[in-house]
Amino acid sequence: MITKKEKDLKHQVQVMQTRPLIKSKGKMHFSSCAKDLIHCQTRKLIETNALKTGYSIQLNKPQRINHLPPRLVPAGDLDRHPLTKRCKVYNVATLNTRTLRTHENLLELENALKNIKYDILGISEMRRLDEKIEEYTDYILYQKGKIAGQYGVGFLIKRHLRQYIQEIIGISDRLAILNVKLPNYKKTWSIIQVYAPTEQAEQSILDLFYEDLSLTIQKYMDNYIILMGDFNAQVGARLNPDEYTLGTFGHGKRSRNGQRLVEFLMEHNLVILNSIFKKKPNNKWTWMSPDGTYKNEIDYIITNHPKVFTDTNVITKLNFNTNHRMVRSSFKMAPEKISRKHIKLNVHNQSRVTYNQSETNYQGIIKQINDTTDPIQKYEILEKHLKNYCTANKYQKTQKYQLSDETLQLIDKRKECITQQTKKENIKKIAEISKKIKESIRKDRKTKRLKTLECHIQRIGGTKKALKELREAGKCWIPKLKRKGKPITNRTNIKELATHFFTQLYADQDKNTDKDTVNTHNLTTHITKTDPVPEILPCEVEKAIKSQKIEKSPGPDNISNELMKGTVAELTPILTNIFNSILTSGSIPKQWAKSHIILIHKKGDKEDIENYRPISLMSNVYKVLAKIILDRLSPILDEQQPVEQAGFRRGFSTIDHIHTVKQILEKYNEYNKNVYIAFIDYAKAFDSLSHNHIWDTLEHQGIPTIYTNIVKNIYAHSQASIQLETLGKDFPIRRGVRQGDPLSPKLFSAVLENIFRKLNWEDFGLNINGSKLNHLRFADDLILFEEKPDILEQMIQSLNEESEKVGLKMNLTKTKVMTNSIKVDITVSGAILEFVNEYTYLGQLISPKDITVKEINARIATGWKKFWSLKEIMKSQDLGIALKRKTFNTCILPCLTYGCETWALTNSLRDKLAKCQRAMERSIVGTKRRDRFRNTDIRMKTKLTDILLRVDQQKWRWTGHMMRDKHGKWCKAVSEWYPRDGKRSRGRQCIRWEDDIKMTAGPKWRRITQDRPQWKLLEEAYVKRHTEIRDIL
Repeated sequence: MITKKEKDLKHQVQVMQTRPLIKSKGKMHFSSCAKDLIHCQTRKLIETNALKTGYSIQLNKPQRINHLPPRLVPAGDLDRHPLTKRCKVYNVATLNTRTLRTHENLLELENALKNIKYDILGISEMRRLDEKIEEYTDYILYQKGKIAGQYGVGFLIKRHLRQYIQEIIGISDRLAILNVKLPNYKKTWSIIQVYAPTEQAEQSILDLFYEDLSLTIQKYMDNYIILMGDFNAQVGARLNPDEYTLGTFGHGKRSRNGQRLVEFLMEHNLVILNSIFKKKPNNKWTWMSPDGTYKNEIDYIITNHPKVFTDTNVITKLNFNTNHRMVRSSFKMAPEKISRKHIKLNVHNQSRVTYNQSETNYQGIIKQINDTTDPIQKYEILEKHLKNYCTANKYQKTQKYQLSDETLQLIDKRKECITQQTKKENIKKIAEISKKIKESIRKDRKTKRLKTLECHIQRIGGTKKALKELREAGKCWIPKLKRKGKPITNRTNIKELATHFFTQLYADQDKNTDKDTVNTHNLTTHITKTDPVPEILPCEVEKAIKSQKIEKSPGPDNISNELMKGTVAELTPILTNIFNSILTSGSIPKQWAKSHIILIHKKGDKEDIENYRPISLMSNVYKVLAKIILDRLSPILDEQQPVEQAGFRRGFSTIDHIHTVKQILEKYNEYNKNVYIAFIDYAKAFDSLSHNHIWDTLEHQGIPTIYTNIVKNIYAHSQASIQLETLGKDFPIRRGVRQGDPLSPKLFSAVLENIFRKLNWEDFGLNINGSKLNHLRFADDLILFEEKPDILEQMIQSLNEESEKVGLKMNLTKTKVMTNSIKVDITVSGAILEFVNEYTYLGQLISPKDITVKEINARIATGWKKFWSLKEIMKSQDLGIALKRKTFNTCILPCLTYGCETWALTNSLRDKLAKCQRAMERSIVGTKRRDRFRNTDIRMKTKLTDILLRVDQQKWRWTGHMMRDKHGKWCKAVSEWYPRDGKRSRGRQCIRWEDDIKMTAGPKWRRITQDRPQWKLLEEAYVKRHTEIRDIL
């Protein structure tokens, strides 16, 4: 064979007089036995022909291998049957972990699997509660459990298989299915992980397990099936030749469960892979009794397609605390069919292009941008540059928890013992070391968390960023959704269901829309010369870039805020140039109209797609321009807003509206007047607005045409796709404002104002000193007031009708009514609205009776919930009291005192708040009431801000600001008003909001608030009026 090839080569060199190349994968390959002879002859042959032809020839250094190449290919000849690379395999494994309940167990398993080859790992006895899919850095974790600390199954799937996952179904806490469509395989692979009942289990439990398993296999019989897990059954060797489900290399004896398993597999035509491949007896058993006496094979991998499997083995040295061994099977990747016309040539010598940032690069970009006048081309040059930089400087995620040297030494020590596991004396030693490893991992995790928390608390005082950094749960997937009441688990179907739902949600509902009003091919609008606007300044661009938040997901272009803020000096002049070109020409980059939608669960059933809020991830470069436009439009739009609207406005707060509502209820109750209040709820408010009405609103409210056209172009060509674990199909956005766009809140408020301008409510509402208060707004949270229920019904009906004209639809099931009088049915569009005794409005509990009592109880409950969510800090014995104090003052105290500016506190309510804080202080320092420590001594140690001091300070200061405000807010009007046509009941009245203020500042306190210095002097007297009494007591 070699001689023949040499002759062929010699003839080719002589005839074609070209440089010869003998190649196999681009190199000279020779066997060790023929190396010298062949290389010598080949070199002599080529050198001789080189002298004749005049060509210089260089041979690659020969590489020693242990076999001859399959064939030699002369240069210039097309290899009709190219050599394929070595066949790659998928590794599927199963393991009974005994428990994976805590995060320490998961960290230990991660470390144990670090050097183990696997693509999919099925897990038995996870002992984790609930059904979840979480995505981590290196893998995807699925869990299914019904009882905490018992049973449970799941999967560990490498992230590179994420795009091939079709569905994950949890049948029970003993049975789960993973369907994956691997490339080049015609059928789907159904991987079934089981945890079977033991021999001692009741017969009914065993029957139920095999019944569920049988139904599952029958359902997926048309797929390639892998059935694996802990079967708690000893199959043993083949007892007769008819047991085709077993290979010739069975191990051990057969148990009662084993016989049932064999019969079950024969019934379903499945084969046990453990018995197919020959292994040593010591490499067959998968379970060992606690005392090391018995070793049996009870964990199996079974399939209906055995011919693709190349090996099944037991991992004997897995460094993990379990008495089970991992079983792993390998099967071949299906080779990709390559067309003979597209055979790839040798590309091993191609170098990878890397991009490094430098001032020279930016100077070149600026020159290219200045040389063109088209803003689209300018942006594409910049985008290409930024994308290349992102690729060259890709951020590598680091592990959240690094194991200490002490832990790693213990793991290595256990590894040495596992290699000698056959010795019984090592079993107890392994158990002791495993216990120490678990404790050490817990200690490492605790140390890391405390250091991170301490760093963030000292730096910014909050814990939000620290907890985000230390978040142990992976990125949660949506495990299933319901379609017409039936659950869907297929990943593709889930994505299609979400895409269909939001396609319908964002579809244009206005039949009169003129689709030809905007050119759908080019994102260009002709700007009239009658709308001059000032050029965008570099300082505006720099301010907008610096205002961008970091650690936020980028849009489809993957240009992050971190990159933009890190290169703000270089980007500012470039973006200023591009933005001004856009203002001049009206051309918009098409990339800005594209967005990815992520789904955030709000509340309610997680399987209902309507309970997810869509958040649009869009280009961060567009957001910079949007913020610049927003800063220019906000003064114009805010001038058009009445005092009833407090949402997204400078100088307005939720406290303004909360105080207004509470004062109305307080004074109507005191003067025995009837009031009816309606809390309006819109269904998908931000996602339902008609685009045409947005443009009409901007025109009517005096927005320059240039800005309107820019926004109009973005929305006219807007497209989105649902981003779950993979990306869905694109669909058009024909209505709604994009949640995530800086302009969206202002656009919504502007349209809402247009609705109310069309309502004739001048004679409706409550008479407040001659002015009519008929509603309040905070973004889409609306509240209506009336004294008569029939008029309130008329108001809601008219609001509903006008809202529907712009695309808003009222959610009548969530729209509630409240009254301090007789409940009279209020009907809107044929639906009777529900009366409630309590309603949470802007985070505060609103009730017609005992409003402050209920609110204080709710605040205390919220405070304790927050306290125990920060248990890791507040109960830690390793963190100092100063850090705990800072955490309490910045995280817990605001939860307890939210809305305290509107409270009318009695002495008993003040005592409630003080007792709550003292209980938290005792919990922080670790004492009990029976220890009989004085509260003053505990306070001297903790030095926490006194809650009553904080409540009084905030109420006094806010009252002064509110009474001096010049916006004409309703909170000031209702504070100065009382119902003159009402009559109070006889006897002592309930405590009013202004009573404690009047006790300090006198009956003319409203006049004193106008004198800021005098009001400031009275603050100390107001705050300390109760403190002295408490000190005496």
